[in-house]
Amino acid sequence: MKTRALKCPNCDGNLSVENGLDTFYCLYCGQKIVLEGQSDAAYRAKTRVKGMEHDERMADKKYAHEKYKIEHKEKQAYSKTKTGILIAIACVMVYLVLFVGVFGSAERKSIQQEKELQMLVEEIQVDIDNEDFDSAYIKAQSIKYTAGWSSDIEEKWDNVREEVINQIEKAEKEVNGSSTHKSEKEGLFEGWFD
Repeated sequence: MKTRALKCPNCDGNLSVENGLDTFYCLYCGQKIVLEGQSDAAYRAKTRVKGMEHDERMADKKYAHEKYKIEHKEKQAYSKTKTGILIAIACVMVYLVLFVGVFGSAERKSIQQEKELQMLVEEIQVDIDNEDFDSAYIKAQSIKYTAGWSSDIEEKWDNVREEVINQIEKAEKEVNGSSTHKSEKEGLFEGWFD
């Protein structure tokens, strides 16, 4: 590094200037001194500094842009996820409403039909007590569960129908000595050969 000896134009103090610098301050009075005719090294140094400042600004802008893109993607993903969750919740709610509506309706229908069948059984008991066996038998044949809610309930009412028909036959035999009605379980030819 070369140094040149110069005098300060303000205080006439001795100045020591490094090669490549065209602007500096007096060590004694603080006067800013600009040398005319910039050296190639000073020009390259300034250009390098300006280039580095520019690169730094561009890096900051690139970083800010990448950060914005990431935040934007996260917001979009969150929005899509939120929308998907809301759609899923809506579908579940619709399904539940339909499920409860359809099966709730079917269950109500089943309960109503069981009440009607129970009332029919009570009417048949009255017919048996009044010895109106034909009417009791006709009503007993209509004891059929058709709501389709449960095969167990259907089986229960099939058993009730069979039991009621047996009660009709038994009561008719006690009153008339024989029965003109046959149980559903008896075969087509059973009773013909008795």
